[in-house]
Amino acid sequence: MTKILITGATGNVGTEVIKSLQNIDHQLDIYAGVRNIYEDRLKLSNYKINFSLLDFTDVDTYKTALRFF
Repeated sequence: MTKILITGATGNVGTEVIKSLQNIDHQLDIYAGVRNIYEDRLKLSNYKINFSLLDFTDVDTYKTALRFF
């Protein structure tokens, strides 16, 4: 299965991308790149996605976010 990482997943564009992907038939494994996994998991609880820690202001989270890819 192809994996994709949606950056800014809780923002306006990221949320719309995730929502749109939920409405089509695909074979993608979707990961949401978020700053706070606990809080953002609640915000995006309506979607079947995985979560990965990604904070653009913290370079140390880049490796964490990409570990699945």
